[in-house]
Amino acid sequence: MRVVMGEENQRFASWLSELPYTPSLYGTMNIPEWIRTINDRSEFCESIYPVQSLRANDVSIFRDRAILSSRNDDVNRFNNDMAQLRSVPFHDDNPSEYLQSLSGSGLPLGKLSLQVGMPIMLLRNYFARRGLCSGTRLIITRLFNHCIKGRIISPDRRFDGIEHIISCMTITSSEDLPFTLIRKQLPIRPCYSMTINKSQGQTLQRVVVDLSTPVFSHGQLYVALSRITNVNKLIIFLPPGPKATNNVVYPEVLLRPES
Repeated sequence: MRVVMGEENQRFASWLSELPYTPSLYGTMNIPEWIRTINDRSEFCESIYPVQSLRANDVSIFRDRAILSSRNDDVNRFNNDMAQLRSVPFHDDNPSEYLQSLSGSGLPLGKLSLQVGMPIMLLRNYFARRGLCSGTRLIITRLFNHCIKGRIISPDRRFDGIEHIISCMTITSSEDLPFTLIRKQLPIRPCYSMTINKSQGQTLQRVVVDLSTPVFSHGQLYVALSRITNVNKLIIFLPPGPKATNNVVYPEVLLRPES
């Protein structure tokens, strides 16, 4: 994380560096008063993707912002909600059946509803030498029956703005399933929202961290909060109640910083 200079951001960076190593911050912890939190879902959506910009099909807003959630089902719900607000028709594939409804970590959805101008994320390494790696974000520029064309959005100037064709791949997964699922699908998913784990390596200018469902694995809270460079562009979405959340840390797996 590269923090923008300023007293508030230095305070944020100092607090963030304490999250993994301060036992009093393990488990349930209070969010500092100087970090903005919200409880209202409509305010939450408007704060990251203004409805006016979505309906005007202003794709520039997708370049440097995202909603981060700990669970795939929350990510899918947010992606669907944001897409519904845009005044762009959907391109749907076949109606969903049971196997199409199954989803898992790193597995593309069986039923994809896509739009021109939609932000997407690659779920597999596709062509690494051209910047098409797992986690790469693109904006859809054209839709075809069995492939899409997308423009890379990346801080790496070697790849940013370059258009590529993305075709279907055969992908297998046995995670969380009693059988091996083989799916031929585009290796992408919408990414108005993304999981905290998938956000690793991303640097964003505006972030809403969805903690309505608390994080559940080691270091997730730190990863989510460290995607931002300016604490004034960070918002945490909490359920109504105390301004607190869960910080999962396993001290035994940490390397202590050198004195």
